[in-house]
Amino acid sequence: MERRSFIKTTAAGIATSLLAPSLGLSNGVLGKASSLQSFYRIPDAMGHIRHGLFQLNPVHQPLLPHWLRLFEPHRFFHDGMEAGGNDLQTFTIKVKEHFITLGHSAAEVHIMEGDDAMTCESQHQSDALTVMRDKHSLLYDGGKERVAIVLKGEAQINGESFSTHEFIVSDEGLNIEQEEGALSVVIHQP
Repeated sequence: MERRSFIKTTAAGIATSLLAPSLGLSNGVLGKASSLQSFYRIPDAMGHIRHGLFQLNPVHQPLLPHWLRLFEPHRFFHDGMEAGGNDLQTFTIKVKEHFITLGHSAAEVHIMEGDDAMTCESQHQSDALTVMRDKHSLLYDGGKERVAIVLKGEAQINGESFSTHEFIVSDEGLNIEQEEGALSVVIHQP
């Protein structure tokens, strides 16, 4: 191969790989995208050693809707040193100026919206958030943008399989069918 041809080919390859994130080719898109409906995966929660330094680590996903200002996952190790089944996982969500904190462990789900703190037994519904535990089905009409996130287990959303930390942003109708042992949230546009 000629040196000039090699240099041109290599330069074109490097330029393409550097442009790929800005073209949306490496944003973690999991499936097809149509109009305002896209599939994504959030990064795993940052782990925290008990009594360690707590670090804020918001998810910066450029394709999240503008009204969902913050989605921050954390995992607090039950045994203090490494991940396990009884860890407390929390998610801090900011919808416009409204903060929501959701925490779940192997057996419990707790929600804090503003000054209200509650335990979610099966399903929780508010203006900004729907939380579903275990086996559930929900159907939403289109017209209002929503973010549906599977936090634990498996769910079918609009016929597509979703597992832990996968989510969809959609202004179209949503049909969510969740399996036993799963935990999902739907964040509603204000």
